This record gives sequence, structure tokens and C-alpha cells, in this order.
Amino acid sequence: MAHFFHTYLPTHSLLRKHISYFYIDRTDNEHYYNKYSFFPHTKTTLSFYRHAVVEQLNGETHITCTEGAPTVKLLTRQHSTRTVVQQGKVEKLGIVFFPLGLNHFIQQSYSELAPAELQPFNPREKALWDDMVAQCFSLEDLTESIPLLESFFLSVYRKHSYEALNGAIQDLSDPDHLLSIKEVALKNRFHPRALNRHFRSHLSISPELFRMIARFRYVVDQRVLHDNKDSYTRLAYEGGFLDQSYMIKTFRKLTGLTPAAFFREGKHIGQADTWWQFHQKE
Repeated sequence: MAHFFHTYLPTHSLLRKHISYFYIDRTDNEHYYNKYSFFPHTKTTLSFYRHAVVEQLNGETHITCTEGAPTVKLLTRQHSTRTVVQQGKVEKLGIVFFPLGLNHFIQQSYSELAPAELQPFNPREKALWDDMVAQCFSLEDLTESIPLLESFFLSVYRKHSYEALNGAIQDLSDPDHLLSIKEVALKNRFHPRALNRHFRSHLSISPELFRMIARFRYVVDQRVLHDNKDSYTRLAYEGGFLDQSYMIKTFRKLTGLTPAAFFREGKHIGQADTWWQFHQKE
């Protein structure tokens, strides 16, 4: 099998509110090597590998997939640029959640589950999740796991009321809302310190960084998903930046690249908003 990467949108209306998409990343080539960087996002990702060993080497996450290795479950906050090296026969399932999305499917707080950018996924109901992942990887055709995942998430769904927090998230994500953090807090009935506390507890991020990433992602989506050919000056204003210079500084801070280099060196894969920069084998 050649390298297979495909994204799948949730079919159930309830799941579409919380899950952006599922994806499958797979190859049968035991000599497969893929080094890529992914960039900051307001979304959260769960990654399940059928057989893998994970190591942190020189600031990179190295994932070696080989028969006999344990199943690996990872939770990534996606608030910073990270580089991943995948090697071997990759069999990976990914679930990408909207902000606050994962919170509806876990029993502990998000900050307790995700204290770092990348960590093993260890929910309180671990046996239940382990059984679901094992069922997915027992299927000969991994694409058949998508309906199984949907059924599982519907079965563990817990409704939480995040009305005020969702309002703040929408205000900070909307490039037409140029309110200060204090104004966003007061508009959504938070004291500014309380807003910061809620963001850190439920999203593991500050409101300031969330807004920076949301504006960055707005520009990325305009170019990648909507094929917006406007000038960077125009995109900067559309994205809520003060000017093009400030947008360039934001891109550099979040990715280490200028907007021109970011779009030149990255690649859109799948059918959703996955944008990775691939690196040559050293």
C-alpha cells in the first residue's frame, strides 16, 4: 500500500459541534520515513498508533512503528510548532477537536489531562478508551473504524454548559471583533482574571495566545481552504491584525517563518485544514 492519508467529517450532528474531523494515516512500507512540522492551532488532536515507540530527540517527536510495539495514544494541544518523525509501518488514527470539544468526552478537566503540549492520553476511564482503540485496530480495513469511533464518542458524550466561555471564544476568533481581552471578558460576564482562569482550566491556554493563534489560522484558512489570493496587506486587515508588519511578526513568532515562506514551504493534505511542512531525510 502506498502512503494513505484521508480525512473524514463526522456524520452525526451532535459530533459535528465538537469534532472537526477524523483522519487515517497509514502505510505498509516498513522503510517509510516522514519528517514534518505542524503549526499552532486552536484545536486539539488525539493520535492513536497501532504499534509504536515514541521518543523525544533534539526537540523532535520520533515515532517508530514496528510489530510488537505497544499501542500508543497521544494528546496534543497544538499551541506551538512541533516537528514529528514517523518511521516504519504507520497505522494511525487521528481525531481533531474544536476548542472545548474534547471536554465533552472526558471526566477530568482538560488542564489535568493536557498539562503539556504533548503527552500520553490517560483519561480516567482508560479501560473504556483502550477497548475502543483495540477494536479499531482489529479491523482489517481501518476506514471501517470511523463509524466505530462515532458510536463510541456518542456513547461517552457528556453535555457541559460553556455558554459564556463559548461566547468569549467566538469573540476572540472573529477577526471583525477588535475588542480588548478585558472588553471580551466583560461582554461575556467574566472578570478579566476569571476569563484567564477559565481559559487555562478548560483550554490550557491564555486568552491572548488563543486570539493570536486564531488570527493566524484565519489567514491560513483563507489561503488554503478558500484560495484567497488577496495581498498580505489585505489578508492582514481581514484577519484582525493592525497591519501587515504585525501579521508577519505573528507568523514568525508562531512558526519561525514569514507568511511567504510558510505558504511556499507547506503543503495542504487531506480534505480539512491540515497544513504541514515536510522535511528531507537527513
